[in-house]
Amino acid sequence: MKTKAERTKYVIQHKTEGHFLHVDGRKTTNFMEPIKWLCEEEIHEFLHERKYYHLENPDDYRAVPVKITYELEVEINANTESTAQGH
Repeated sequence: MKTKAERTKYVIQHKTEGHFLHVDGRKTTNFMEPIKWLCEEEIHEFLHERKYYHLENPDDYRAVPVKITYELEVEINANTESTAQGH
């Protein structure tokens, strides 16, 4: 049974000032707060095509990768693993 997985997602960061951007336009210095996007293309579409919050300079922002690690924290024993695999 797999108990650990890693994924890369993306956040929006200002290129020179370094702050991160929430989808509602709020700024933060904590990369953990804003929504995590699945790919860079989604961020590009949000900044340039949707223009929900009418950023004056959407080209001042970039997609920054964030590696997220998921780890199962329950104890695994032979019975649990066998049942999960259908044995």
